[in-house]
Amino acid sequence: MKVFDKEFAFSSLNANDIECLEQAKAKLDKAEEAERQRTQQNPNMSYADGLRGQCRIIEAFIDDVLGAGAAASLGLDGNDLGKALTVMTELTRAANQEKQQFDPSILAPQLNREQRRKEKRRRHHG
Repeated sequence: MKVFDKEFAFSSLNANDIECLEQAKAKLDKAEEAERQRTQQNPNMSYADGLRGQCRIIEAFIDDVLGAGAAASLGLDGNDLGKALTVMTELTRAANQEKQQFDPSILAPQLNREQRRKEKRRRHHG
């Protein structure tokens, strides 16, 4: 998959990669909750520290999905939340574009003979 013209060994059509993505998403959710609690427990935390915390979470997710060092290779340095969110948006766009290359009807379950007959009767008789 290409993200900002950089090629990564990830495919949104590969079951192993999707399992990795799902695990990374679960880890992201836990990290977001931990960061929320950290913020609540530290009311004097600076806005800058909060931004860096969010950046760390996103960068860890990107590295978990695309491979170690992926976030850094995409120019993320732990300080710019806007850039981190832009990379996440591009990652999502690239994954969706990859999936759209294929006709979704290919993935539709095929009807057996009995199901086809019922469907034909339903269409024919209303």
